[in-house]
This record gives sequence, C-alpha cells and structure tokens, in this order.
Amino acid sequence: MVPENQFNNLENDKAFRWLTTAGSMQAGQLEHAMRNYRYPVYDPADVGQHLMKALAMPMAGYPGDASKVDPVTLAVAMITYASALGWDVVVELGPAN
Repeated sequence: MVPENQFNNLENDKAFRWLTTAGSMQAGQLEHAMRNYRYPVYDPADVGQHLMKALAMPMAGYPGDASKVDPVTLAVAMITYASALGWDVVVELGPAN
C-alpha cells in the first residue's frame, strides 16, 4: 500500500512497516486507536506523539531507532493508511463557509 522509501527517511519507513505488519499486536492497537480517536479531527502532532510512545516502549519490541523517526510525517502516513482501510471514523471538517 505504501511505496518503498516514501518517507525519504529509512527509519520512518521501518516504523511504518512495523506498525502496519498484518496480524501483529501493534497493528491491532493502531487500528483500535484510529477507530476510537477521541477528537473530531485527527491532529498529526497528537497522533505522532502517541506513535512515538508506542515505538519507544521497550516491551513493544520496535527493532529500530525511534529517535530517528519524524513523528508528524509518520502520523500523516498513518492517518492516510487508516482512512484507506476504512478505520477512519473521525469526521474531517472542511473550512467553514
């Protein structure tokens, strides 16, 4: 679904692939989080903070270096990914007219 090295950052690519590994615990948690996002609009900075916490947790087992991940870029990719899979239940609000 995501082209190889779409991020121009190998660590973001690795993190995205790890977070979206089919059947993995982290992919299940990601789906749950995206389906149950508590605000009316996804905020990439907020989503990025949560993703960084998930990557940095020693028990999660992320095999890369989370300090080299750009959280906002990864968050935008995750929001796009979630929307493509139909996990996006957040109503995106357009500009007010």
